[in-house]
Amino acid sequence: MQRVLSGVFLFLFCLFSVAQTPDEILQAANKNYSAKQYGKAALLYAQCLDSLKDRKNPDIEYNAACSFSRAGNHEKAFEHLNKAIEDGWIDKKHTFSDPDLVPLYGDEQWKLFTAAFEGKIEAKKTDYTWGVYFGILFILFFYNLFLLLMLRTKVYLFYTLLILVFAQLEYATNPPFAVLISKVFFWMPLLAGVKQAFICFASLATMAYLLFVREFLQLKSKSKKLDLTLKILIVALAIQTLLTYFLRFPVRPIAYSMWLISYGVAIGAGIYCWRKGYRPARFFVLAASLHTIGVFLGTANDIGLIHFDITFGVLKSYNIGGIGFLISLALALGDQINILKKEKENAQQKALENLEEKVRERTNELKEQKVLIEEKNKEVMDSIRYASRIQRALITSEKYISRNLKRINNP
Repeated sequence: MQRVLSGVFLFLFCLFSVAQTPDEILQAANKNYSAKQYGKAALLYAQCLDSLKDRKNPDIEYNAACSFSRAGNHEKAFEHLNKAIEDGWIDKKHTFSDPDLVPLYGDEQWKLFTAAFEGKIEAKKTDYTWGVYFGILFILFFYNLFLLLMLRTKVYLFYTLLILVFAQLEYATNPPFAVLISKVFFWMPLLAGVKQAFICFASLATMAYLLFVREFLQLKSKSKKLDLTLKILIVALAIQTLLTYFLRFPVRPIAYSMWLISYGVAIGAGIYCWRKGYRPARFFVLAASLHTIGVFLGTANDIGLIHFDITFGVLKSYNIGGIGFLISLALALGDQINILKKEKENAQQKALENLEEKVRERTNELKEQKVLIEEKNKEVMDSIRYASRIQRALITSEKYISRNLKRINNP
């Protein structure tokens, strides 16, 4: 009988509200709700939702649910509540403290609704967390891609490649993203499941990491042995990745061992260069330590060695360690640029000081030469004057002799 009456009311309201806009219907529903005419308000809210067609409006859905709850129509109330959370209603505090929904507490559907609502909220939190996580990765990637295009250095090339492969790893090992990637990249279906994809991309990320380490720490000039060790590890990781990808070879324990050895050698190389006075290595050691701790905890949990992990929402230790690792590497690169810039400025300042010193020395030399020239000039002038006096004296004597000779010859 109640359903019949609800249908009649709905028909009458639709009949007399044909010309009304959704806003007008909503205003009428709010007035009836304020007047505690919950049955009429519920029907008007339902009519307003029908007039909106496919447009989602979780607020109106929730108001309709509250009105139907007050009117005693629990079935319709739960229908609109479920529709509200589907459309994006996530106000948990308001929902569980709303007196309009108290009549629904005794209904068996309330527990089902509560579970669905909690799941929806957790899903929203998960989406938000992953959104922030991948947002940080994209910002790091595009920022360093810009620096790569500006600076054109190998270290930024390998760092940008590392971020790209790391992001690919995270995408491929999270089922919602893995489905999307399998549609975009034709080779993804060849990977036999998420675990195999994880091993392949983790190995590629480790290879990119070791390439970055060689370039960043300048091992080619600082330590030939460490440089050769990293080259051997890169080749071994490439072989292991090919075995995983093409032959379906069970290399999971080998892969875990290779990763831990690679990260350990990288940390050792960083400490070695730091002790040798290479200042940019300090941030690198911090970055490598964070990543190694995250990988160790994640790997140990995965193979069952320990049952302890550091988590933040849906993010696990290797996710947290990975993002901390990339940010610390960015700081290390920035520190390296600042140190190189400072060294360049110091070298320029030293060159300028040397130039000024040479200018002062040359000026002093010129002054000394000027004094010598002036002294020589004075000596020459004195000699000229002396010679001039001698010449005048000789001319006078010659004239005197000539007169005397004339007198002698002509007495």
